[in-house]
Amino acid sequence: MSSLCDKQIVARCRAGNESDLVFPFNENLVRPCSYDLRLGWDYKVEKKPPWWRRLLRCVEPVEPWDKQWIDKRAFNGWIIIHPGELIQASSVESVNLTGLVYGRLTGRSTTGLDGLSVHLTNDHIDPGYHDTVTFMIENHGCVPIKLPIDAPIAQIIFEQCDIMPDKRYGKRPDDAYQGSTRPTAALTFP
Repeated sequence: MSSLCDKQIVARCRAGNESDLVFPFNENLVRPCSYDLRLGWDYKVEKKPPWWRRLLRCVEPVEPWDKQWIDKRAFNGWIIIHPGELIQASSVESVNLTGLVYGRLTGRSTTGLDGLSVHLTNDHIDPGYHDTVTFMIENHGCVPIKLPIDAPIAQIIFEQCDIMPDKRYGKRPDDAYQGSTRPTAALTFP
């Protein structure tokens, strides 16, 4: 398995067929071995429970699928994320990982230096996935941060498998995130 370099990414995206890796493609977002993904307008913020319920959290843990999220849209081209806040946001671009290609999502050094983590644990994108990418963004700093819409916030590294996988994303019933164009909250565990 090997990472695709800038020439390979450009060639695949310019081919203009189903082998496109990124849509819409912008050559200015190509890096030596990755592609920058931009922050979209739609996002979700975790709904904070009442103060008394927050006190009980240490006694009564909340299952990930019991969290409630509020759908939001960026105001005046900005998303403000407060210290300790976790949001789910979508990429502007859609990725189309057909055949042998899969993706690894990572934060950019610019966002990391600002105290933001962009992917937490959802950094692997299986072959067969085609849609926008959901970012899990958390502010680890002590001041609110304004994130401009359309700014490169993460990068995807495209890697190629040595042989075609038998099980690609979107072929099983539990591949529930396929076809979502907005940030998607966690689904129940089996």
